[in-house]
Amino acid sequence: MYSNIESSLDPTISAISALLIVTSAIFVIVADRIVGVEKIV
Repeated sequence: MYSNIESSLDPTISAISALLIVTSAIFVIVADRIVGVEKIV
């Protein structure tokens, strides 16, 4: 993925990366609400 960013200016890779970051953040928030941070850490 990194080499693709270096070789082209295609915004698709940036969009996918942003989507993965947002999905991860939502997953962490939902896990915190269900389980609680104290039990995860």
